[in-house]
Amino acid sequence: MAKTAGCCIDVEALPHDRSLHRALQRRVTGGIFVRPYKGLYLPATCWIGMNPVERARTTAASLARRHSSWVFTGPTAAI
Repeated sequence: MAKTAGCCIDVEALPHDRSLHRALQRRVTGGIFVRPYKGLYLPATCWIGMNPVERARTTAASLARRHSSWVFTGPTAAI
């Protein structure tokens, strides 16, 4: 199963699967999912229900899980 932070699905946590990536991209094109960052997906209904701070927090938390050595600075570090 994919790792999640908030509502984000991190497909980088899964073995590479082209069919999964294509299926998610079709859902992004169809408005069912959004992709706030490469490899991160979440349901559009979840994204729409978030304010900008929640969106940034969810995206940053997902990226922090993926890249444990990253150091966040500025406004991202404050959330």
